[in-house]
Amino acid sequence: MFSLPSIRLPAQAESIWQYGIWILILIATSGLHSICGSFVRAKEKLRVYAITGILNTVCNVLLMVLFLEFLGLGIGGYMLAVIIADLISISFLAVSAKLWQFIHFKRLHLPTAKSMVKFSIPLIPATISWWIITMSDRYMIWLFIGSSANGIYSVAAKIPSIVTILASVFMEAWHVSIIGTKTEQSRFFSNIMRSYQSLLFIAAGLVTMLSRFIITLMTSPDYYEAWQYVPLLLCSTVFSCLATFIGSIYTVEKKSVSQLVTTLIGAATNIVLNLVLIPRFGISGAAIATFISFIRLIDTRKYIVVHWSPVRFCISFVLLMIQIAVMVNDWGAVYVIQSVCLAGLIAVNFSPLLSGMKKLIRLK
Repeated sequence: MFSLPSIRLPAQAESIWQYGIWILILIATSGLHSICGSFVRAKEKLRVYAITGILNTVCNVLLMVLFLEFLGLGIGGYMLAVIIADLISISFLAVSAKLWQFIHFKRLHLPTAKSMVKFSIPLIPATISWWIITMSDRYMIWLFIGSSANGIYSVAAKIPSIVTILASVFMEAWHVSIIGTKTEQSRFFSNIMRSYQSLLFIAAGLVTMLSRFIITLMTSPDYYEAWQYVPLLLCSTVFSCLATFIGSIYTVEKKSVSQLVTTLIGAATNIVLNLVLIPRFGISGAAIATFISFIRLIDTRKYIVVHWSPVRFCISFVLLMIQIAVMVNDWGAVYVIQSVCLAGLIAVNFSPLLSGMKKLIRLK
């Protein structure tokens, strides 16, 4: 029988540090996979890039079923599945795009390397700050309320990931299409921002209306009450996705220090609000605290001016807030009001969403 005794966890008391070497290998393969994928995308080999994403997903699923279900390798099996899937994806990218042709150690350009390091260093604490924004609420719920409340919140937080997945697909589609002069970039960002904003609000409205059904379908009855926190977290997800979009302006302009500053402000604000709101409002306080991060819209205007249709945004936001209020308070005719609000969101946002999708297809 095939086994991995060195990475299995025979007792709960054993430390996570037992997995240290496997975690390092996982980080290395994941990083190399990301680098190869980004390079292939930059070379505009989008078909190879897309196939790799599908291949990686299929390999992950099949290997996890094999290692976890049939071989019973536990946490070690999970990590091994991810590592092997990444190695397969790296191999496919290398062969399909002939990546070895682009590796020249003798041609290392020191000014370029210096510029890359200077740009990258501020992104490390910025990434940590984003992790704080997304994870600090769970730790504080566990600290102030307990593990059962943390479990309910964790279940509720998974539902908005549906919107995040849609948003990430959209982001991947337009990210390689940033173009030319400041005027062209401003026009491009503005068009995409309007479409992206529309996609987020329509998706958030739809998921809000279906949140009870989704919770019932995906979890046990013990976690049913998680549905009441989903709407607020969806609203937070909309703003988080918009902040991520706006943050891409920093990448285009190579202003990673500004990206770090705004992210640190967001992380600090999130921690303070969690400390204030969770003891008073419980799980709802954590959802409210996550509802932040739009400071970037103001800061990035000094680099690229983005015209983001504030009237449409305000109408959409009001409709979504009505949906949330009706859902959370369980008012009468819940689904009638929900349907009217969702229809309003679609009516207000359908045109810019369709226009943006057509432009992206044309660019590809």
